[in-house]
Amino acid sequence: MEFSSAFTFRQQPQENQESTNEAPIPVPSPGIHCPHFAGFIAVSFAKGHNTIGLQPVISNAAPTFQDVSLGGGSFDVRKVEASSFPIGLGTQIFKGRKYVAVKHPRTQDDGSVSFADIALELQILRHPPVQKNENIVDLLAVMYHDTGNKEGMRVVPALVLEYAEYGNLKSYQEAGYAHSLHEKLDIAIDAARGLEGLHEAGIVHGDVKPSNLLVFKHPTKKTIVKISDFGFAMPMQGGQLIGSTEVYRAPEGKTADFNSRYLRQQDIYSFGLTLWTVLGDGVAYHSTLPDGDKLENVWKLKKSNLIASLATFNVLHRLRRENYPLMTLAKVILTCLQFSPEKRFSSMSKIIDHLVVTKSIVNSLDGHDTPDASALRAALPTFESIVYRAKIPASDGERSERMILKGLTTLVFAYLRQELGLQDTPANIDPWQMRNMMTHFLPKAHERYYSSFILDESPFIAALQGISKSRLEKTISELLPTISQLLPREANPSETSEAQPVSAVNACLLILDCAGLLNEPFNTVLFSAYVS
Repeated sequence: MEFSSAFTFRQQPQENQESTNEAPIPVPSPGIHCPHFAGFIAVSFAKGHNTIGLQPVISNAAPTFQDVSLGGGSFDVRKVEASSFPIGLGTQIFKGRKYVAVKHPRTQDDGSVSFADIALELQILRHPPVQKNENIVDLLAVMYHDTGNKEGMRVVPALVLEYAEYGNLKSYQEAGYAHSLHEKLDIAIDAARGLEGLHEAGIVHGDVKPSNLLVFKHPTKKTIVKISDFGFAMPMQGGQLIGSTEVYRAPEGKTADFNSRYLRQQDIYSFGLTLWTVLGDGVAYHSTLPDGDKLENVWKLKKSNLIASLATFNVLHRLRRENYPLMTLAKVILTCLQFSPEKRFSSMSKIIDHLVVTKSIVNSLDGHDTPDASALRAALPTFESIVYRAKIPASDGERSERMILKGLTTLVFAYLRQELGLQDTPANIDPWQMRNMMTHFLPKAHERYYSSFILDESPFIAALQGISKSRLEKTISELLPTISQLLPREANPSETSEAQPVSAVNACLLILDCAGLLNEPFNTVLFSAYVS
């Protein structure tokens, strides 16, 4: 990522300040990075980047800020009528928009204004790969206006951003929206894709949480979620943690002693906690902890690695009445929230793959798929990618298990195509044999996955394994019934040999959810391979 030489990222403060709520830890501006308006102008127009409405309009006719502030740390963020802007600020930019969000630096008590935070956000949002990502908030323009008084002029820059009609995700869910599992998965995938775009551009967000995710209207689907607020962002190469919201922060961020090559894993940890909150209908995981000792108790949960198993257990228990296997969703939470960053996912793209597979399962069982199971069939390449990028089997038993999984995958999707009439040559598939293979394979794969966790490093993992096993057994019983379950109570088994033990769709659902039983390679291995 090429950043302007006119602005560099801030240095990490020497003192770590604590916060007792969900507000970010305040970081004093060092005062040496872009301290003046001239510096901000240099950032705005560095390398000729004046193609997205970065217009040098300076006017004493400020927009009419009639609405209350939407909040912000070192910023004021306001909902503004597009029609209230000075003529000439870029008519095309505001075409079709009733409102925009205007974000400008807040004047401090001593009358000073720091341009560092807003320059950082401008520098990120104007970066071409970021501009192309639909899950990152759009920068529409930069305006400059005189906010001074009779004692003198004060020209202040402001970022003009697209306005989120539904506010941030935290308030959206608190208002009662997005309570179905498929809606929550859509939100999670949108947020993950936004983070993926940032990471691919070489940027770590640094403060991932529900209130930094904005919910917008969308022309073809109900809503779209976008990443916003980049005040704590940092570059992956040589970046330093400059602040965060402590309850959503990765444990290694508590001290300055962390490996910079794991910076993206900090976002992944925060994403895991955010996902837990989203799946809990917007109720923050820490909301039941006493306020007085909240931060201390949160730190203990993270440091002991208890939070990983506890979050996964909580989600499975919350969704206990749903007819979903959920092994893949459980793996996402469990892996994101590992205490050691080397044991988390290596990238957001892997998380997206797991969420997409989970969504295809949920949509199929909820009746949101097409009659020809197009979404389910479309998930197969994603599943195969997960298998390909999973941890390489190290023993003969693991290699045998991986081969069985690949064979079953080929078998059940051939069975699906045959059942849908999409296969020219009928396959010679015995559904009873396929059922027996799956009922033998799934419990063994489940046991092997959980046995890979070290008990001393993963407290509560045995309890998590128990609830997950019970859920798997229940799902197998419902989706892969025995002949006695298929027969009426008075029927003779010898007279019902045509009874089918499993539908092709159900078989595919169970195989796809085996993505949740594949261990991820440690990031130390990936990093060693990369540098060598």
